[in-house]
Amino acid sequence: MTNKQFQYVMLMKMEQLEDNQIQITNSLESLVDGGNSDASVVVEDMQPMLSIEEFDIEEIKLQNKTYRDKKKIAIKTLGGKDLRASVRLALDALMARNVQNLFSKDGISGKKAFSKTMHYRCLLGAFLDPTKKFTKDIIDFNV
Repeated sequence: MTNKQFQYVMLMKMEQLEDNQIQITNSLESLVDGGNSDASVVVEDMQPMLSIEEFDIEEIKLQNKTYRDKKKIAIKTLGGKDLRASVRLALDALMARNVQNLFSKDGISGKKAFSKTMHYRCLLGAFLDPTKKFTKDIIDFNV
C-alpha cells in the first residue's frame, strides 16, 4: 500500500468514526430528553408561527424543559439595541403579526391572555437579567 492509499484509508476510517460518534451522541441526547428528538432550537430554524394552531402545538412542545431552555437561548441571541427592541424582535420571530393580534398581555378586549402562555414564560426567562435591572414589571411593560 502506498503512502497516499494509506492516508486515504485512514481518513475514511476517521470519517466513519466521526459519523458513529455523532450517532451515539444523538442517541444519548434523545434518551436524556425522554425520547424527544424535537428538542433542538436554533435561531436560524425559528420560523414565525402563522396560525393559532401552530402556536398551540408549540405551547405543548414548550412543556419540555430542555426544549424551553433551548428556546430561551435562541430568543436571547436575537439581539436588539434595548429591551423594547429585543422584545419586538422576539415576538416577530415567534409569531406572525396576525397571530400576535389575537393576544393581549392580560387577555382583555376578547383576546387571549399572552401572560398565561409558555411563550410568555420563555420571554421572561430570556430577558430577566438582574445585572441590567430588567425586572418582570419592566419586561411586562414592553410586552
